[in-house]
Amino acid sequence: MVAALHNGRGEAAAFLGNRGARLDLEGASGTGRVDVVARYIDQDGALKGGATKQQLNYGFIWACEYERTNVVKFLLDRGFKPDASPTQGETGLHWAALAGHAEIVELLLAANAPVNATEQDHGGTPLGWAVYGWHNPAPESRNAGYYDVVERLVRAGAVVDWEWIESPNRGSSLAAKLRADPRMMAALLES
Repeated sequence: MVAALHNGRGEAAAFLGNRGARLDLEGASGTGRVDVVARYIDQDGALKGGATKQQLNYGFIWACEYERTNVVKFLLDRGFKPDASPTQGETGLHWAALAGHAEIVELLLAANAPVNATEQDHGGTPLGWAVYGWHNPAPESRNAGYYDVVERLVRAGAVVDWEWIESPNRGSSLAAKLRADPRMMAALLES
């Protein structure tokens, strides 16, 4: 089930989690099972029940990516630091932005998530990930709020990195698609 979360299959993971699959902290967080998450974290945010910091960090980014708002709120309320990253510097804000989840982006910004954090794999910031997600949406993200996400990130101080956007690594059509969309350009240039 956790493998489904790691491979972009949040709905499949939730299906399994709701039908008896074993849920550790990571799996419970990624499937929105705050009732199970509560078994692994006490009121002060300390881990219990054999949960690990790695499960917590991965669980948080999955909760952000798969729009498990209840889990994101629960963890933030217990002092989870939104700048935590389980791997290469990508934060929950990166994943929420990639998936176009404006409400979670707003929660993370209110919790002082670093708006210009750069992950090491692709050199992208949350804003870069939002633009990339808008350009290449996952099937479950087709109705996502990318315009709102971009507006919120820019208002919060996100820097528009045109060099990153125009890089051949992003595909030749990303910058062209951006420039052809007046609403997205307005969101990017809001600052």
